[in-house]
Amino acid sequence: MRTIQSEFEEFTLILKEIKKKIDINTDMTWSGYNNINELNSELDYLLLTLSNKDRSAIDRVVFLFAPTGTFQELSISNGWQDRYLELIVIVDQYSSRPKTRNDGLFTRLKRYLQRNQRGQ
Repeated sequence: MRTIQSEFEEFTLILKEIKKKIDINTDMTWSGYNNINELNSELDYLLLTLSNKDRSAIDRVVFLFAPTGTFQELSISNGWQDRYLELIVIVDQYSSRPKTRNDGLFTRLKRYLQRNQRGQ
């Protein structure tokens, strides 16, 4: 049994697992990405950001796991939807744990969306 020291470590393990599932045969149709390289670039960036203990990476991963989001669509299109359901339980355990009174899953998703709308 593995010991997880932090949510950063847990999310890193999850992203590494997803990255291993992405290959030349991956159906990207409903993923929101134009190609595998674009997705792999973001996964690499998120892994780097997680290694620097940047909470914005966790918010982004939570967003990617949202219903009808990138990871759900990839899992359905590529036959690993059962594993997606197992992973979302782990993500939800971490993202549902309020860090402050106003820091639950939906608050974090909303904050992430608001940050990105301002940048556009």
